[in-house]
Amino acid sequence: MTVIGFLSILVLALSSLANPVVIKRSPVTLALSRKVNLTSVHNLVDHDRARAHALKAGSLSGEATRRAVIPEVITNQAVAYVASVDVGNPPTTYQLLVDTGRYNGIFDRLYQQWVLIAFMRKAPTHGSVQINLIPRQAQAMKQMIGLRYISYFEHVLIDAVFDIAQSVSYGSGFFSGEGVSCFRVINTENTYSSLFPGNEYIDRLSLGLGLDIPQQSIGVATFSRGLKGLDGLLGIGPTDLTVGTLSPDTATSVPTVTDNLFNQGAISEYSIGISFVPTVVNNVPNGEITWGGTDLLKYLFPITYIPITKTFPASRFFGIDQSIRYGDSTIIQSTTAGIVDTGSTLILLATDAYQNYQAATGSTVDSATGLLTIPASRFASLQSLFFETGGDTFELIPNAQIWPRALNAEIGGVAGTIYLVIGDLKSPSGEGFDFINGLTFLERFYSVYDSGNSRVGLANTVWTDAIVN
Repeated sequence: MTVIGFLSILVLALSSLANPVVIKRSPVTLALSRKVNLTSVHNLVDHDRARAHALKAGSLSGEATRRAVIPEVITNQAVAYVASVDVGNPPTTYQLLVDTGRYNGIFDRLYQQWVLIAFMRKAPTHGSVQINLIPRQAQAMKQMIGLRYISYFEHVLIDAVFDIAQSVSYGSGFFSGEGVSCFRVINTENTYSSLFPGNEYIDRLSLGLGLDIPQQSIGVATFSRGLKGLDGLLGIGPTDLTVGTLSPDTATSVPTVTDNLFNQGAISEYSIGISFVPTVVNNVPNGEITWGGTDLLKYLFPITYIPITKTFPASRFFGIDQSIRYGDSTIIQSTTAGIVDTGSTLILLATDAYQNYQAATGSTVDSATGLLTIPASRFASLQSLFFETGGDTFELIPNAQIWPRALNAEIGGVAGTIYLVIGDLKSPSGEGFDFINGLTFLERFYSVYDSGNSRVGLANTVWTDAIVN
């Protein structure tokens, strides 16, 4: 049996079995929605910081080998954009989080009932999986039936017993060998993801509008945490980032969804364009993903293309080099490497740069949310942040630097209070992972993840200067 280890929940795609006939196709655009997915008031800051540390640590330990890609129709992680994806035949629709900082993924509750039934010595009941399992997986499931079982109840794993002689990684522990038993996790809703165990299955995946993959490799978690209300994560990264996600086949790569679509001729360019829109309403469509190119109606010309940074470990993701200035002359951060990431909500800066921003704005840390805050009387004096990258400058206006006040309650905040969306990475500059341009940045700019040319694109939109927060 193939066991998959995940830094989250992602989806991998098998390459086509036959040589595809490539036909030039126009880009295909699908819709996205925004969803606040918090389980405690500190989740927004803690989630982003824990995620950043996990991505960085994973790169340094060799779990990743290059940069990652992700997006689809989507809804927004602590704040997340989520895609509706159909799996199986007949299809079942699942809500998957979109994340450009991950390289493969698992489904959380996808096929969960079937997996648990298998562990409980009963025959699989999900016909789609049973029919479409490749032979080695079908054989693996025959071996699994009869083993001791897992009970899964609301973030608590009780009596997890594995009689499988393969390594299984959890966020709170690591298992290897036979007969491991009685691993108990309490309160995991407040603990953020590390590695998840799971099994690899093969099934049909449809992204909509004719983007169908007949044989998609899908990781299914036997235990997961931190994605309350979502079914998993959709990963669309470069193939070599999948190396190390299979066990015991740690040297094996698995083609991603984007690989598969490109190789079978469904899209003509190996790139993805993403449009997010700032909003004061939760869980509504307010973005889109374009497979195989860009949507000319969603951005103002021109797109600035920035080469992937050569600085490690940001170079393993959609990393770029940039500097940040506050107002006309206050340097917040000199040119350094970081990443553009749809899986993070805030704009995170290395601690020294964060402190520069805090001093420049006269802000203080709010104990309830962990975010910086300023009194209403100081908002008029808040100045723009200027992100300089790729030979161009992108202005984040004062309104774009604050959390939408209509959504303050969603993060445990006080109505009317002004919270800033700049957070602390809790690591110093110079480590090669010194900033994250998250969703609060990306909602103001169109972004392009061009794996084929090893670059990231940014462009202004009609929302860049909008007063909405």
